[in-house]
Amino acid sequence: MVLANINRNVLLKQISDYAKVILQGRDLLMSGFYIDDLNIIQNVCRGKGFRFIRKFDQNNWEATHFTLS
Repeated sequence: MVLANINRNVLLKQISDYAKVILQGRDLLMSGFYIDDLNIIQNVCRGKGFRFIRKFDQNNWEATHFTLS
C-alpha cells in the first residue's frame, strides 16, 4: 500500500513511481488535492493501470482510493 498526502502536481509526477512499487491488487490512497483535480488524477492513474475504488470529500479537499489492476 502507498499512502500519499501531497499536492496535485507532486502526485501527478509520482503516480508512475507508485505503479512500479505497488503489487497488483494492492492499494493507493492519495489526498492533498482539490475536488476539481479529481478527473486529472483519475485519468493519470487509469493510464498507469490503477482502478478507481472511491473518493472522500471534505471542505473542497479530496482523498481517493485506487487499486492496481
